[in-house]
Amino acid sequence: MPKISVIIPVYNVEKYIEECLESIVNQTFTDTEIICVDDCGTDASMSVVERYAQQDGRIKILHHEKNKGLGAARNTGMDEANGEYIFFLDSDDYALPDTLKNLYEKAIQTKSDITVVHVEAFADDDSEETKNRVTESNKWLDKIVQDNYKVTPDNYQKSISDLTCLAWGKLYKKDFIENNHLRFIEQKVMHEDNGFWLKVCACFPDITYIDYLGVMYRMRQGAITDVINKRKQHNKKKNHLRLNLEDAFLYFDTYKKEYAESLKTQIKMSEFYRPFFDKKIGILFRYRWTDEDKRVIILGVPLYRAKISKDNKKIIRILGIPVYSNKIE
Repeated sequence: MPKISVIIPVYNVEKYIEECLESIVNQTFTDTEIICVDDCGTDASMSVVERYAQQDGRIKILHHEKNKGLGAARNTGMDEANGEYIFFLDSDDYALPDTLKNLYEKAIQTKSDITVVHVEAFADDDSEETKNRVTESNKWLDKIVQDNYKVTPDNYQKSISDLTCLAWGKLYKKDFIENNHLRFIEQKVMHEDNGFWLKVCACFPDITYIDYLGVMYRMRQGAITDVINKRKQHNKKKNHLRLNLEDAFLYFDTYKKEYAESLKTQIKMSEFYRPFFDKKIGILFRYRWTDEDKRVIILGVPLYRAKISKDNKKIIRILGIPVYSNKIE
């Protein structure tokens, strides 16, 4: 049985798949199986994978009958994985040589459910659009926790806000994945990492972070340039995020019944997801619940608001009428 199963979904990445495979077959840690999932692309990506498979017996190819999307391809890989640990890698990215070695050694040492390396974005072209996206992405990717982190029912909201949701760059203990029935959403959607990470954190894992640059995240120039298509793309992403949230909530109701309502509430109040729910509920019911601004609005009428003012006063209004105002010491 291999120590690590590396799962690589493959779809229309003819230009990049060789660099990705080279980075995995040449890892300093060699006790691996490399599962490449053919998601029915239209280019010559799989010809490259098949050539590598002929040269390296660790490479196993799985085929979909039709294009199912990234989440489903990862699920297919997990269903066939034999390793003690699972590592996801996207086929247009690549791993640095000691990534699996450092992850495995740390995972064994700490017995963590998930072990994480640092990830860095890089531009695949010289466009200003891509360079700006890289800059913004690396600010976000730098939100990395050093050493050990334990997700708990009480810090779930903080965890889903502070920890990066990327599926890759992480080494997962396979028993943790299997015992908790963890899978990606099967629908072909964007934001599949978000939904998966909400479910992962709901299992309250022990996480260890390594201060090592392990995965290079390729950013390509977007094909959408005009305003109308950008708006359509934004709406599509929002709808896909909704599907991921529904999938995560169903998972809570099925496998995490004791914590389901608390987890849903913490998601709705979290920094990233709160605006989504505010807009979804619309004028019927809106709320905001932070330390500095608590409010409830029904049918456009502000029923309750507690706000910290600039001069550090706590002001409470009910139906717009001030009922409390006092300086916070």
